[in-house]
Amino acid sequence: MTTSETTLCVDIGATSLKACCVNGDGLIVSSVVRRKTQAPVSPRNLLGLIDSASRKLEGFSQVAIGFPGALRDGRVISPDNLARVDGPGSEFDGLIRNEWDGFALGREVEEKLGQPTRVANDADVAALGCSRGRGCELTVTLGTGIGTGVVRDGQLQPHREFSDDLRQGQISFDEFIGEKTRKSLTTHEFNQRVIDVLHQLEKEVEFDACYLVGGNAPRLSRDRLSAFEGRCWIMKEPVGLTGGIKLFSSSWPSSQSPV
Repeated sequence: MTTSETTLCVDIGATSLKACCVNGDGLIVSSVVRRKTQAPVSPRNLLGLIDSASRKLEGFSQVAIGFPGALRDGRVISPDNLARVDGPGSEFDGLIRNEWDGFALGREVEEKLGQPTRVANDADVAALGCSRGRGCELTVTLGTGIGTGVVRDGQLQPHREFSDDLRQGQISFDEFIGEKTRKSLTTHEFNQRVIDVLHQLEKEVEFDACYLVGGNAPRLSRDRLSAFEGRCWIMKEPVGLTGGIKLFSSSWPSSQSPV
């Protein structure tokens, strides 16, 4: 079953925001509008960016947002990298972090755009976009920072920030394989670090399938993924956008395929 509504899907990242309209079949039916999100980003600044992007699009009747932090019932618990002075690994801007605490992002966007709005962690949205609805599926986003989402038998599981909870030695996953670190590594070193992280996540999640998405996913060698015996795939973008429709219809089938 699909929804007949056209959804404005917004994917918020630490360095950029992308927005487009997606139809009930999960197909993008508009241009993809981009806006820079230069850290640190305040709530009001983000609302302005979403509003600006939405004005370039039309015909949508609901809004789905992937947010790069922790939320509960549409309210921000942690803005994570959006509130850091210079992105992942840098210090938090205390004032902006306080502004985000409990901010009702879903309600504020709904009031500004005048359409029903649902908000979820961006990695969870990507996980919904990748999910085939069978077994335990882990999605790992590899970009400016690292995100994870878990779907079990088609149902999104409570979000957990593995990038904060689990560590490689004395550094977080963001610091271990995030974009800032990747730039200092050879392709071989980056591949090996990602494989090490996936093995650690496998112990935690015991996944039946693992999907890798984000700007740095294509940098991985498919040969190295053979260690997971056909359970790990690099996915085509833009699941971070199209997956947003599943926030309104959990039975929407994924149209994404491995590359």
